[in-house]
Amino acid sequence: MMKFIVPLCAVLVLGGCNSGASQMPYAKEYRAALQRLPGTPQDPASVAARFLDTFSDMHDPALPDKVQALYAPELYFNDTLATFRDRAALIRYLSATADRVQVMDVEMLDAFAVGNDIYLRWFMHLEFKAGWRQAATDTVGITHLRLDANGQVVVHQDFWDNAEGIFRQVPIVGRAVAMESS
Repeated sequence: MMKFIVPLCAVLVLGGCNSGASQMPYAKEYRAALQRLPGTPQDPASVAARFLDTFSDMHDPALPDKVQALYAPELYFNDTLATFRDRAALIRYLSATADRVQVMDVEMLDAFAVGNDIYLRWFMHLEFKAGWRQAATDTVGITHLRLDANGQVVVHQDFWDNAEGIFRQVPIVGRAVAMESS
């Protein structure tokens, strides 16, 4: 039962537009993307700065333009809530998410490269409407990125605990998530 409630809550909490989303299980799609999109070496500090610039203000009217500059037209993107293969769908999703999030503050803790892979370790403070009340949460995570020769992201895989970071804040569901993780 919980396996069905948690994904449903992701849609209700963030309300992201999921058209264009993948139907393949994300782990298989992630592995396929790593095979298909080898990436090119990049400077991790520069990538981290561009990433922070893009996501520092989800309400910035320039967000779609920033996403278009940062991400390649064809990509693999998974934030643990949704998976996308094209930039246009990603822009719609992030714009819809911004409509439901009052504050998203990302602090970059570390950025490093291993071959063609960039890893960003971050801390995020999030304030959003959860059902009929306001919620605030703090979480940590890592984002794995690969960029193409043009410096645009072709692989974006987040690793973070969305149950702790979001779902515990949702009325009724939060209690079920807490009970399941006990």
